[in-house]
Amino acid sequence: MHRSLLPRYSPCIRYSPPVRVLQAYRSSVAVGRRPLNPRPSPDGESSLVASSNSGRKPSTKRGNFSRSPTKAAREGPRLARTGISISNIPDISKFFAENARRWTRLENLRIRLINFGIPATDIQPALSAFVNYIQKNDALSDLDYTEENIRIIKEDLADPESGVSVDVLLTRLFFEWAANPIGHAILKPLVDNSTLIRIANLVESTNLFQPAQVHEIVRAAPRRKIIMHVGPTNSGKTHNALRALAAAPTGVYCGPLRMLAFEIWERLNEGRIVPLGHDEEVVMEEDEDTVTDAVAPGEKPAMQKFDNPKFARVCNLITGDDKRVLDEHAPLTSCTVEMLDLAPYDVAVIDEIQLISDPDRGGSWTEAVLGVNAREVHLCGEESAVPLIKRLLEDVGDEVEVKRYERLTPLKVANHSLDGQLSRVQRGDCVVAFSRGEIYKLRDKIEQNTGLRCALAYGKLPAEVRSQQAELFNDLDSGYDVLVGSDAIGMGLNLKIKRMIFAQTKKWDGQQKSPISTRHLKQIAGRAGRFGLHGDNSSGGLVTSLFQEGMPDIRTALAAPIEMLRKARIRPSKRQLWNAASALPAGASLSMVPWLFHYVGKHHPMYILESPKQNEETMQHIDAVCGQMPVQMRMILRVMPLRWKDPSLAEAGYTLLRLLRDDMQVRLQDLTAQTGVTKYLDDATAALGRQIDQQKLQVFLQNLEICHGVLVAYIWLAYRLPISFPDREAAATLKDQVHLAMENFLAKLSTSELRSSKPKDYSYVLPVSPSKIKRPKSLRTKRKNHEREMV
Repeated sequence: MHRSLLPRYSPCIRYSPPVRVLQAYRSSVAVGRRPLNPRPSPDGESSLVASSNSGRKPSTKRGNFSRSPTKAAREGPRLARTGISISNIPDISKFFAENARRWTRLENLRIRLINFGIPATDIQPALSAFVNYIQKNDALSDLDYTEENIRIIKEDLADPESGVSVDVLLTRLFFEWAANPIGHAILKPLVDNSTLIRIANLVESTNLFQPAQVHEIVRAAPRRKIIMHVGPTNSGKTHNALRALAAAPTGVYCGPLRMLAFEIWERLNEGRIVPLGHDEEVVMEEDEDTVTDAVAPGEKPAMQKFDNPKFARVCNLITGDDKRVLDEHAPLTSCTVEMLDLAPYDVAVIDEIQLISDPDRGGSWTEAVLGVNAREVHLCGEESAVPLIKRLLEDVGDEVEVKRYERLTPLKVANHSLDGQLSRVQRGDCVVAFSRGEIYKLRDKIEQNTGLRCALAYGKLPAEVRSQQAELFNDLDSGYDVLVGSDAIGMGLNLKIKRMIFAQTKKWDGQQKSPISTRHLKQIAGRAGRFGLHGDNSSGGLVTSLFQEGMPDIRTALAAPIEMLRKARIRPSKRQLWNAASALPAGASLSMVPWLFHYVGKHHPMYILESPKQNEETMQHIDAVCGQMPVQMRMILRVMPLRWKDPSLAEAGYTLLRLLRDDMQVRLQDLTAQTGVTKYLDDATAALGRQIDQQKLQVFLQNLEICHGVLVAYIWLAYRLPISFPDREAAATLKDQVHLAMENFLAKLSTSELRSSKPKDYSYVLPVSPSKIKRPKSLRTKRKNHEREMV
């Protein structure tokens, strides 16, 4: 039976075991042994084993689960596949009727329904009744589907990124039909009444059809005035929005990154943002160090180079791992979008509005746009978001005004690439790659071939360290002439880049190297030639590739028309998550909750759910250790900022969860000792005082990245569970020392000494004596293998 029979990430288990358990299970299958309690994996592979009840003897050939595929296996791929052709599907109701019988034979479907709490004895009667009904009736019409709904269904089937397959649509249709009076009346004599009650509860608890109505206070208030400021990178689109915020009696800024929120917080408190209506009172000089957009010639700059107490406003900072409350009643707040408090404001500024369609974080922007209770809302971002935002907000009665901005300096594509010759890299260039290892290699080769010193900026570096590296690159006297970075430079950094060089135009997506999206490439390329940061503003920015084969991708992307966003991402609220978890059977894993919304939930055609896969994987980690803890606490742990895909951080995450489970309190000293953080810092301190080779320096940097990840997770949890995580201030101090150590290691990476800087004091106080540290064996082994790979 072929693995493509089932959806790649379907909810077919109550608990997905750790990888080592799953590998042992698959090994037993591969050699022909049937496990005592077979449980399918998220990718559907082992569901093939669960369906091998036909009596045929399993093949002993490794990798074969049965001698020949069943009929369901041959027909199944089209039911699970996304991005199917719809040109030959004129009647979607007929299409569903033709595929319904095949769909009921999917073993994965039955396991899914059992996990959702449907008794095994009621599954076959319910499915048979459903199939009989849709084969004889127009179910979509009976359930009041409009032509617009049907059009969206077809588009979702054709879009491989939608995550929607025939299996998903038929499952949703089944639950909707069964909860409807039509299906309820048919099923009543066939299944137990408790089954009908559970189906109704599942459908009701996952209904996201009207997300705007969740915010009752906003809907009952007078209509909001929505002002969209849209344009490409370096167009000055945030300029007027920030000035309106500075002039407002009360207001909030919401940004995608901590460093953006920090900058706005700092400048509001220092009086470096000039409020609207005060142009004639001051002689203003623009602040070139701001990460926000520049301002067009002839206009007064929003960001000032010098403090002005007259314009200073008391503002609080709130991000996931940093809270700076200057006054409990401060009129202004600067925050990351996930931390937005939906309190009443006069003015709200929501930055990078195009992220409303981001698969992982878009739900936060949707909630902010629909729920922020402000008289005037400024949305800053790309033109691609305009049609979607208009549909979302005009549907709830808000007034939408659009202000468009043009790029202030031209952006050109070079006639030729560098032909692979890094000796042609010049001062002011930025070279972009998409892996940390490639970034290190490029830095070494550029410094060896040009004598120019390179600053580094990539995603795993803390925001503060990336900002420090950007400052070194921008400072003409620092000795850092070139920036080598990842796509992390595309947002949140002030960079004086003259020429952008793409070392690659493809990025690893987890399975293969794929071309980066047009929108992504445009955003990175747009960082070149920022207005006001170069002596000759008319020359603009230049974009090229390290190799000639990358030039067509760059030309095509920059010449492509703007691709409009189709849908806004949506995520369940905390209350909806709780209701859905309560609707599942007792003892069910919370990893079922995101899949419950995916397969059962109903939402408006303008919205699409955030990816359930990431939420499921996170919940599996948490349930593996803390499955008996209260649902409320597990819901908090679910959104803890920890990169579970990183083996070392995942091991540290398990240690944190075990300490919480065993003692209901995690002391920083215990966590740093058991995760190796203390030893990493001790080794780093010793290494900074001696000469070590470049490869070992890179390993030290990676160890410090792990330290930073553990400390950020602890601080984030300490703000939400202060009794269980009582050492927030000590963790924040230790995090600052990690940043400083990383900055010193990045300086040591270069082949020459800084021409104009003083050595920094990187000493710090360890939370425990290094001699008392005993690293977990599993972590020690994993890190040893990782270091071997690096070397």
